[in-house]
Amino acid sequence: MRALLITRDQLVGMRTALINKIRGLAKTVGILIGPGKGVTFARQVRAQLPDDPILSSLFETLLTILRTIQERSHGIAKQLSRKAVWSF
Repeated sequence: MRALLITRDQLVGMRTALINKIRGLAKTVGILIGPGKGVTFARQVRAQLPDDPILSSLFETLLTILRTIQERSHGIAKQLSRKAVWSF
């Protein structure tokens, strides 16, 4: 149980750091991303992607990594809630 909590906490930190890095990178190329996280954040980034194929590919790669982190974090949260139900 403790390992799941630590892992989830690490993933949440990684997600936050990656979102901040994407925002920072976007800002350097003149794109301002509004508030939001998850699917909303990814939609905002994609809606404002530059026409430059290299930059678009870079942002898509970062968004794919972000989605993977979010999916893993969600999976761990489900495991934790199942374990919490069983502990009662």
